[in-house]
Amino acid sequence: MPSAPSDFRLYHGNDLDVLAGILAAELARPVPGRALLDPDTIVIPQPAMRRWLQKTLAERHGIAANLEFLTPGELVARALDANLPQTDDLAVADAATLRWRLWAVLDDASAMAAPVFAPLRAVLAGGDRRLTAWTLAGELAGVFEKYQAWRRAWLMRWDAGADRDDWQAELWRRATRGLGHRAARLQAYLARFGDEDSPAPAGLPPRVFAFACQNVSPDVLRVIASTARAGSLHFFFVSPVAGWWGDLRGARERLRDDADAVFADRENPLLRANGAASRDFVQLLFSYEAAHPSWEQAIYVPPDASDRPGLLHELQRDLLARRPTPTRRGDVQRPVFDPLAAGQRSLQFHNCHTRLREVQVLHDQLRALLDADPGLQPRDIAVLTPDIDAYAPAIAAVFGGAEGTLAIPYAIGDRSVLATQALAEAFATLLALPDARFTATEILEWLAVPAIAQRFGLDGADFDRLRDWLHAAGARWGLNAAHRLALDAPEDAAYTWAWAIDRLLLGHAVGEADTVAGVAPLPVLEGGAVATLDSLLQGLRAFARWQRQLQGDHRAGDWQTRLSQMLLDIFPERPAAPADQRTLEWLRGLISTFAAQVQAAQLDAPIPAPVMRAWFQSALAADDTRQPWLSGGVTFGKMVPMRLIPFRVICLLGMNDGEFPRRDPAGSLNRLAAVLGTAQRQHGDRSIRDDDRSLFLQLFAAAGDVFYVSYLGQDPRSGEALPPSVVVAELADAASEYFADAANARRELIVDHPLQPFSPAAFGQGDARRLSYRANWRPSVDATTATLTDLPAFAAPLPALAATTTELTRDDIVRTLKHPPRAYLRQGLGLRLDASEEALPDAEPLGEDDGRRTQALAQRVFTELARDAAPDADRLRARLLAEGRLAPGADGEVELKQILAELAPAAAAWRGWAQGPGRVRTYALDLGDTILRGELADIHDTGLLQFSASRAQGHSLLGLQFDALVWAALGETRPIHRMMRGGEPEELSPVPAAAAIAGLRALVALHRLAQTQVLPFMPRTAHVLYEAARAGRDGWSQAKEQWLSRQGYGEGESDAVRLALRGRDPFDDALDDPSGAAAEAFRRAALEVFAALAGDPGAPP
Repeated sequence: MPSAPSDFRLYHGNDLDVLAGILAAELARPVPGRALLDPDTIVIPQPAMRRWLQKTLAERHGIAANLEFLTPGELVARALDANLPQTDDLAVADAATLRWRLWAVLDDASAMAAPVFAPLRAVLAGGDRRLTAWTLAGELAGVFEKYQAWRRAWLMRWDAGADRDDWQAELWRRATRGLGHRAARLQAYLARFGDEDSPAPAGLPPRVFAFACQNVSPDVLRVIASTARAGSLHFFFVSPVAGWWGDLRGARERLRDDADAVFADRENPLLRANGAASRDFVQLLFSYEAAHPSWEQAIYVPPDASDRPGLLHELQRDLLARRPTPTRRGDVQRPVFDPLAAGQRSLQFHNCHTRLREVQVLHDQLRALLDADPGLQPRDIAVLTPDIDAYAPAIAAVFGGAEGTLAIPYAIGDRSVLATQALAEAFATLLALPDARFTATEILEWLAVPAIAQRFGLDGADFDRLRDWLHAAGARWGLNAAHRLALDAPEDAAYTWAWAIDRLLLGHAVGEADTVAGVAPLPVLEGGAVATLDSLLQGLRAFARWQRQLQGDHRAGDWQTRLSQMLLDIFPERPAAPADQRTLEWLRGLISTFAAQVQAAQLDAPIPAPVMRAWFQSALAADDTRQPWLSGGVTFGKMVPMRLIPFRVICLLGMNDGEFPRRDPAGSLNRLAAVLGTAQRQHGDRSIRDDDRSLFLQLFAAAGDVFYVSYLGQDPRSGEALPPSVVVAELADAASEYFADAANARRELIVDHPLQPFSPAAFGQGDARRLSYRANWRPSVDATTATLTDLPAFAAPLPALAATTTELTRDDIVRTLKHPPRAYLRQGLGLRLDASEEALPDAEPLGEDDGRRTQALAQRVFTELARDAAPDADRLRARLLAEGRLAPGADGEVELKQILAELAPAAAAWRGWAQGPGRVRTYALDLGDTILRGELADIHDTGLLQFSASRAQGHSLLGLQFDALVWAALGETRPIHRMMRGGEPEELSPVPAAAAIAGLRALVALHRLAQTQVLPFMPRTAHVLYEAARAGRDGWSQAKEQWLSRQGYGEGESDAVRLALRGRDPFDDALDDPSGAAAEAFRRAALEVFAALAGDPGAPP
């Protein structure tokens, strides 16, 4: 075939906006002979460039339409498909297909038995061998992809049968047997069309624009160049340096060649440190080895010194001209660094303790920039970081929480669908059902996903009911006994879902009853609540079904069918939320992609469930390209190679030592990494570290007004100084050399921020670079600088209650006196600090793990002992276990024996005093201005019997003693028989009726007082003081131990007490004075309450 002339037009410059303007002008030119509606083809390095170009072209022409955007890989695939013969039985081994083929070989034990694979057998030994094989296949697929791009000759030799003793060569041959691969197709294409005198390839557009496609492999560049013979190729190359700089040598190369030259260096330090990766492409592009431009235009525009006099622009001008810094070129006239000078703010370094502080400081600095320059818009700002997921919560909290004049619109890109969509996260969780424990918390969390809740008809009120039911029924974990056994736990049904659901259903069917077939009914369902339980059962059955269906090995088509059916079973066909609709559709497509990839690999073998889950986990964790980019606000995203989009302000977060630039992996698998830094390295061989450095340099050069760098340079615990990334240190070193005192400028360039946003440094008269816009932190700052005083009381007394409150119940008063601070916050202020849901327990009870459960168990056991002195221990244990009161196994047996022994004396006394079943008396006591209503239970001919499963402490004595006062006020003279856990039975004589009524009136008054002001009283601590006063002791130190318990419950440690008694805490370190006002108030309240309970209000103990 005759050769075709090449129309390769090369445009190179430092300003992407200028290059985009030339692109826009060329797009406006008609193409002779091309149909009017045929699109123009633009090759871009990655998707963000497409969005930027569309926006830029639309701004210039009013519209950007009829444009086809391709990546270099897509253009190569089109060229190969259009010019190489196709056969029906030939599949092309792309990275995804190749991974499945590699896994099939690695998973084949007979294949791995070959001597050549001895190194791989050691890697695959131990653990889940098949899952390890999948992980290794992924790493090797990436390695072979790099070989296809950069070492085509190796693969061609291996295809020819060379290197029989090389395990990579043999693995490649086995994995690609029967498949074509890109390296071979590239070899064939370049043999026909790769030379300057080659014919024109067919099937390509008459005009191609390659925009900022830098650092592609030599083979890809040759394919792109070949399009210049099928039409015209307009190649746009952005360079931070004007002219040729392919002769750049790094410090290691210069030291190797001429040690003296290192100390006489006249190179630009930023280019020397960070330009290696781009230098190789400059050599490739301008050396005429891989491409032969027929026309060239250089468009380099240095920042105008009069318009942009800042430090950033001085550095950019020297970089563009490839000049050393002023210090190195011997400039004498250098200014003194002034951190407040406007020009110096163009290059910013910020040193913070935490990621949250980085984002807080960033928000303040961006607010300052936006306020200082009305022409600057949020859309002109990009914030990039190596790990956007690590910063996303802080970004949402700081930028999302700013309101009014502080608000800055923003959008976060480059996040995975797994990190942003609850439905996708639920899908990933459901895939792991075979390994799930099915805890109560897990089930409710799954059902609470909006789409799943919609599928099973649950709303917020339903979840409140479900939590209460499941807690009462004892649902902890495990579907049933068999499921627990499968998870290597004892085959015990107690506290499983099946056990708890049986209790709820049986309780609804028979109500209060003894055990039925070993199940203790729990009658808590009423009316329409059955529908809520039915929704729970439907969801639970669906989860259980898919726990079974997602196990085992299945072919890809079977997995596709199963997973598609799981979506139908667990999610609604059309979720209410549009985002969930899109995510569900995306998941359906992902399932199809999974099956298509396996089919393309010609793999018909069953795939184990762990490998299937690993594939989906990886796919779900990949960046979601549908997310917003350049959406009008500040753009947050990842530092991605070739993301060269210019912004007026470019901010980099997380520039930490060891995190950026990344290190090249060890060369045990990737032989390209093994040759880095050796004579075997070829021009253009990729280095992750060099690519990261090049990205940093490109972003620095692309910043229009401000380049902002932030890093974690201070340990938040110790305050120890931590180094920044090496690229940050090098930039700071270079910048300091533009000033007279370089060492001082180096220190002053970096702003060290305080750990807390309410530091005085952020609101004082010091360095303006530390100032904060957050006025809500100012009161905290003022408080730290003010004279130290006692905290003010939490609240002033409320107005007295109206006299119309004439009726109270016994429970009202006792509840208030058991926790007056909480009662004041709830009844007086309408504030509930404990409104948050208590976490459901996810493990069966284990002995003395819960004080309230243990008390309830003791109360239940005492009821049995009161009827029967020697109950059947096995029967009682089975009953208590069925009721969800007892720990299973040996723990429960030991706990029950201890409680039986502990309660035996009290139960014996009870049986001696009780004569038949106790009676209940309802009362309505007239106390003058109040009617007191309630009930007295366990009334016998011998008197009033009282039992408490708690030990004799203030909180448990309150109710008992209050009932004793009521007993006496009703005119009863029969004794009170009191039994408490761990104590000896007591027989108490009632106080006189008049004294009892006086005590009740005093307690009513204290109850009413507690509604209008904080009553400084907590019963456990107060009782210690009361008993000490009765014995003639002070008791303050013992009371403090009860208040601030280090081994159990400390009454002073509850949130309600801390808040309500703020400024009046009797045991606060600043107020810990037994003779102080707060202490005297607490002591007085203690004596008043317990003296009233004793029937002698107002009298000293």
